[in-house]
Amino acid sequence: MSVKEIKSRFASGFCLVETMTTAVVLVVAVFGISGYRYYAAMDCRKAEMDATAGRIAALLCESWQGMEGTLSYDPTTHGSSYLNVSSSAGPAEPADFTWLTSFKAVSNDYEYYVTLSYKDISPGLRALNVLVAWSQSKHAAGSPAETNRTFSMTKYTAY
Repeated sequence: MSVKEIKSRFASGFCLVETMTTAVVLVVAVFGISGYRYYAAMDCRKAEMDATAGRIAALLCESWQGMEGTLSYDPTTHGSSYLNVSSSAGPAEPADFTWLTSFKAVSNDYEYYVTLSYKDISPGLRALNVLVAWSQSKHAAGSPAETNRTFSMTKYTAY
């Protein structure tokens, strides 16, 4: 066997170092893709929860404003088909506002704690405030004290 035949025989295959380098590169790529998909899914869920909190606040504010800011407004009787409302404690009302009611709203299996409050700005003008609090972790919520996100909406109405 000549040297030329030996070189051509070994030059046609892959060596162990090349194979291991390729395997390491593929493993790093797979871990990177898995991490990207995980964090993308988590961010999507958080954005969905944020949007739902905004919709809850808008629904309650518009409903209460439609009733001209009456102090007998009861959101447990004005819930929609996607919102399950029940009596519960809620987050503290903003400063200078008077507490009206607090309750728990469940939408898409996530718990949101809501507090309704109002402030009479001048005779015939009332500020209506809806404060929604929730936890970014689905399983961490159980009381308003365990929430870590809030959304507040204020509307004005003549009464």
